[in-house]
Amino acid sequence: MQSPVRTLIFAVVASTVTASVVLAGDEFVGTWKGYADGQTAFVMALTEENGKLTGSIDIPSQGVTKRPLGLEVDGTTLKGSFSFADGTETSFTGTLQEDGSVAGTYTQSQTSGSFSMKRAEPAREE
Repeated sequence: MQSPVRTLIFAVVASTVTASVVLAGDEFVGTWKGYADGQTAFVMALTEENGKLTGSIDIPSQGVTKRPLGLEVDGTTLKGSFSFADGTETSFTGTLQEDGSVAGTYTQSQTSGSFSMKRAEPAREE
């Protein structure tokens, strides 16, 4: 039988780890507007569902609307990917900056470049 103290310590550590994961994703929840290579505009809509960050991307100049994103958060780093209708894969990694924006790089086929985005709406209040 485990001691009550050991059980309590495990419960506190487990809840702290779970809260940290959810809170890290919360930093990215919202609508973001940005540019790839300073010229191609896009909009990302990111939400939290069941403790997991989900979302979609619109790229109006390329006719892309609400393409689902595969997302992963590691602290202040957002990693994601999506597929175009023709099957072309795009992946990206961005880091939350001190001013609240996100800056990073993307890779699409044999091409890579940079992107940046800012909140299009205020951060969600708790």
